[in-house]
Amino acid sequence: MGKGISKRGIVVAIIIVAILVGAGLGYYFTQISAPLEKITVRWGSSKVGSVGYAIVFAMAKVVNDYVPEVYMEAVPTAGSIASVKMYGKGELEGCYCGLWNLVDVYKGTGPFEKEPYAGVNPKPEMGFFTHTSEDFLFVRADRTDIKCWRDLAGKTVNIPFAGTSIYERAKCALEALGIWDEVKVVDIPLSSIPDALKMGTIDACFVYSDAYFTAPPSFMKEVEARVDFKIVNPSPEELEILKASIPPCRYRIMEFDPKLSFSKDVGVDKVVTLLGFYGWHTHHEIVPAEHMYKIYKAWVEHIDEIKGAHKVCEYLADHVLEFQVEAIDAVHKACPEIPVHPGVAKYLKEKGLWKDYWKVGE
Repeated sequence: MGKGISKRGIVVAIIIVAILVGAGLGYYFTQISAPLEKITVRWGSSKVGSVGYAIVFAMAKVVNDYVPEVYMEAVPTAGSIASVKMYGKGELEGCYCGLWNLVDVYKGTGPFEKEPYAGVNPKPEMGFFTHTSEDFLFVRADRTDIKCWRDLAGKTVNIPFAGTSIYERAKCALEALGIWDEVKVVDIPLSSIPDALKMGTIDACFVYSDAYFTAPPSFMKEVEARVDFKIVNPSPEELEILKASIPPCRYRIMEFDPKLSFSKDVGVDKVVTLLGFYGWHTHHEIVPAEHMYKIYKAWVEHIDEIKGAHKVCEYLADHVLEFQVEAIDAVHKACPEIPVHPGVAKYLKEKGLWKDYWKVGE
């Protein structure tokens, strides 16, 4: 007694240690192999019938088919700004918006100037980019009084979707040319454009094509069928003013062959456009990194199943990772403080596409 540990005591000690070690290892392996908690993600899009509305339903189906840890619900909203504001209020877990809108959120400009973003949810980090949109100007073909953009002074011009980047890009350009306050801006239903042009209710129209001018919206097909129209580009002098006055990378001025969108002569060999990027964004505190990694991976690797949702996705399907890099780089140049969601960053790093100067959400 008291001179050592009995054999029985040693056996008991070994058993206790074995139990503790086993329990510890069991807990460890349980933790590293435990499935992710299932979450529901309500992802906002834009108006019913819009490009964003069509795409998000296909994206949701891919997530629900291939990511068992996530149930994604596609939610239409009044537009990209509404989508961001609903996300901020905690009514959505993901939002739809363009580069322009993301910069507004982080800079407190545009729709967030009077009411800075102060939502329940943290500011969205960059997620998955799906397409571009390109603004351009056209008039009825027999109009001889509008030969450049400054000729819009004193005219009635249709610019769709106030509060979206489509509207904001056109506004920014006309402000740079010094005529914004001289233009009567209206926003008529897109289906009314042919009749409004014919009757002279509107003198000109800023509209858009998508996906590097390869995917015109359906309403422009009706305009093309019912109205003889011509595209009006900015004059060379105006173009130089626009290039010099663009807020840092908020949009790009790009030229395209009009035959990419239209089957008839529209009066120009090249159409000058104001181009912006669009995508689907959230924050890692709302959609955790591992969940977003699996969501993003599913979108990229099953992009052919999203392709049929809208013509804009045909370009995306052929250039999906290349397009992600281009869009992230464009956002970074416009506002370096906007981070990439860590789940997205993980996937891009695995593919060797990550740029060291990009910022990861922390």
